[in-house]
Amino acid sequence: MRLFKSKAEKVKAEIDKIIGRIASNDLTLTEVVLNGRGLGDDEAVRIAAALRVNSHVTKLYLDVNNIGDAGATSLAGMLSVNSTITVLTLGNNNIGDVGSTALAGMLSVNFTITQLHLWDNKIGHVGATAFGKALRTNSAITRLSLHDNNIGDVGSTALAGMLSVNSTITLLTLGNNKIGHVGATAFGKALRTNSAITVLTLGNNNIGDAGATALAGMLSVNSTITQLHLDDNKIGHVGATAFGKALRTNSAITRLSLHDNNIGDVGSTALAGMLSVNFTITVLTLGNNN
Repeated sequence: MRLFKSKAEKVKAEIDKIIGRIASNDLTLTEVVLNGRGLGDDEAVRIAAALRVNSHVTKLYLDVNNIGDAGATSLAGMLSVNSTITVLTLGNNNIGDVGSTALAGMLSVNFTITQLHLWDNKIGHVGATAFGKALRTNSAITRLSLHDNNIGDVGSTALAGMLSVNSTITLLTLGNNKIGHVGATAFGKALRTNSAITVLTLGNNNIGDAGATALAGMLSVNSTITQLHLDDNKIGHVGATAFGKALRTNSAITRLSLHDNNIGDVGSTALAGMLSVNFTITVLTLGNNN
């Protein structure tokens, strides 16, 4: 007779116990943390079903699992009727356009959830466009993480367009998403009128000088954004010089990330000159720039 449970059996028993507590509406359970537990769609469906009758869990952490479109769709269905959860994290799973579209659709009826983190999934322009549409009317979400997906210029343009009317989102992460100058230019245009976003991350994309110049131009009229992350984006001296000029009059930006680009001496000299009159920036990263 085996006396000891295997690691997998112990994890399953722990998951079953937590789902049981959710289903029983345990008032002492307000945060569910199941990161890195090997959860798949079946477990996500069970969790979603339990949460339909729960009124105490406010935060649900499901990062680094194997949840796909079916699990995400079940969670979206649950959130269409749940009015307690404020934070949902599903980073590093296998959610594609189908699951992300379901989650985006949920935002048209759910006005409780304020943070949705979907970094490192398989979301393309279809899912991103769905979020762009849903967030035109949703006034609850303040943080949306979509970095390390594959939304491209089409998806990023849809999200940028949403920012022209959304006044709630303060943080949007889009790093490593195959975004080029078209998407960056769309953000440059949208952020001329948006007064909510404080942090925008676009690192590890391909925006180049054209995209950087558009974003720099936006800083001449935007006084809300405080952090702009553009590392590893093929930005040269033209884009860096544009930032050097714009930040002579902008007094909002405190952190600007430009490391791992190609700004060279000309671009860095323009940025250095800006620092003689700008007393707001506290962090400027320029490593690996020739």
